[in-house]
Order: sequence, then structure tokens, then C-alpha cells
Amino acid sequence: MTRPTVLLVDSRDHICDAMQQSLEKEDLDVVSSATIADALGLFVTHHFDVVITDLQVRTAEDSLMLVTATRHLQPKALIVAVSDSLSVREAALAVCLGIDFTVKPIDIKEVAELIIYARARRTESPASSGTEDWVAMNAPEFFYSQR
Repeated sequence: MTRPTVLLVDSRDHICDAMQQSLEKEDLDVVSSATIADALGLFVTHHFDVVITDLQVRTAEDSLMLVTATRHLQPKALIVAVSDSLSVREAALAVCLGIDFTVKPIDIKEVAELIIYARARRTESPASSGTEDWVAMNAPEFFYSQR
């Protein structure tokens, strides 16, 4: 089995650099991006097993756009959302979108174990029923219309 490839999205260089170094120590290939636009561009040239994104790269809406794009462009990728402080609203949305989330500072070993577990689960499980696709397409619109 090849090493998992991770897209790491965080606008703060020092955090991104530290997380990248730690993830690489866990035998993961890591590509980092400071912006949502750059991250979306990377989907054209790379396949990612995992996308780790800060929920506040610019705004929560931008980060959710990345989650939705990931679901469409690389539907098998595990998505881990990271936040400085996860609000109840953000946590509920993460659950609706079927993404894993954690609060900074993240435990790199925990994330690496999650990646390994998710890859194993993905190879064992049958094809998606389509529910996840519907949620990924509709939850952000529903969530923001409820404010």
C-alpha cells in the first residue's frame, strides 16, 4: 500500500509548516496550501487521500466550499476540519457533512491513526448510497440559510 497523500490547508505559515513536518514524520506525503484557491488548483494535478483544512482559512464559507469541492472532485478523500475553537454550529455542520473535526492544537498521532482507519474502512465498505453526496451538496446552503 502506498503512503497516504495529504492536502493540508492553513493560511498561517508557521502552523502549516509545523503540521506538515509532524505529518511527514508519521510517514504521510503532505502537500500544503495557504489558500482555498490554491488548494482547489491542486485537485487538478494531485490525488489526495486526506484533506485537512482549517475551518477559518478565510471565512467558514470558503472552507465549506473546499469541503464541498473535495466531495465532488475527490469523493473518497477523508476530510478533517480543524478549528481554533469549534462552535456548536461548526460541529453540527461537520457532522452533517460527514467530516471529522478536531480543535487545535491537533494530536498528529491521532490524525495519522484516523487516516489509517479511514483508509481501511473505505476498502472494506460497499459503494456509497448517495446520501453523502446529497449532504455535501445541500448542507452548506441549508446551514447558512438558517442563520
